[in-house]
Amino acid sequence: MGDKFYPDKGEPHIHEHGGGIDFTDTRHHHTKLLHGNELREPACIKVIDDLKEDPTDREQQIIDYIKALVRKYKKKR
Repeated sequence: MGDKFYPDKGEPHIHEHGGGIDFTDTRHHHTKLLHGNELREPACIKVIDDLKEDPTDREQQIIDYIKALVRKYKKKR
């Protein structure tokens, strides 16, 4: 799997890579959301909480992406 960025390489963004999925904030700090096949749900919740106060369109796209990721991995349990 090649690296992918959502919505694009600007910050903040989601980075999909061979080892999992990370969130990168506007200060270029990384938060691991998925490591291999292990969902890090507390990290997902924290990122959503940090972005949801008054989200820009970009931040709302990221919130929606993370919520879909959590739903996908909860179905697998």
